[in-house]
This record gives sequence, C-alpha cells and structure tokens, in this order.
Amino acid sequence: MEQRIINEGFTTRFHDLARLELTAAGGRPGVSIFRSAPRSMPITLSLMERHVKSSQTFVPLDSKPYIVAVAAAGDLMPGAISVFVARPDQGVNYHAGTWHHYSLALGEQSNFSSLIALLKMKTAMRSCLQRMNRSRWICQTSYDGTSTSSLSYQLQ
Repeated sequence: MEQRIINEGFTTRFHDLARLELTAAGGRPGVSIFRSAPRSMPITLSLMERHVKSSQTFVPLDSKPYIVAVAAAGDLMPGAISVFVARPDQGVNYHAGTWHHYSLALGEQSNFSSLIALLKMKTAMRSCLQRMNRSRWICQTSYDGTSTSSLSYQLQ
C-alpha cells in the first residue's frame, strides 16, 4: 500500500486502494449511501448479487462492524461463499462479476457509502436475475446490471 504525505504534511493519503471498474460498459461513476437495518441472528442468506459490468465499493460510515458474504465470479455454489465480520474501519471492493450479499448490519442500523457504475439501460439489460426454484435456477433479465441468486445459508 502506497502512502503519500499531502496537504502541507497534515494528511496521509493511502493511495489507489482498489481497482475500480466503472466505465468499461459505457457507465459513469455513481456514489450512493446505503442505510442497512440489522437482521436478527441467526441470519439466513437468501440472496446473492453480482454486477457483471462494474466493481462495487462499500465504505462503512459508522463505527460498527458488519457482515460480508462473498463468492468468486462464475457459477454460484453455496459451499463456495465466504462469510466474515468486517471491522468498522474496513471497506470492501467487489470486482466486476463477484457474487456478494448486500450490506449486513450487526446489531444497529449502519450506513455505507457505495461507488458503482451507473449503466445505460441497453447495457444493463444484458444481466440476469436468478432465483432458486426448488433444485433449478430460473434466469430473468434485470434492468439494473445486477445478477441475483437465491440460496439458503445460515449464519449463527
């Protein structure tokens, strides 16, 4: 990690921390705030999503830990999902195509800043929305550049 001292020596810049993929599909960077309500434990994950044309970054804005659930790009297999608790001073950058769960607050409402590509409708229509229906996957087109998949995975 490269550090630079800037602003007359009063600021340390931790430089270029994430590989952002925001413009390859004709998108433009979009910054949003996500407010996540806590869920009761144990948590059953029933949804995973991916953005095939964009990376997505989450930076917590509160001093609260949160849960990250993530799986490699490609076919989603429930056994391949990694789940961990992130500290309040850790952000997450998901590369394009990486499966992830939405931000999971622990105990209290939590706010996150998010950076993602805002894609044109024509480009975004190429993604899929996937839902688990018994033992097979159903693929539908989504308008927002997101692929979503349902599964069952319980956190204690």
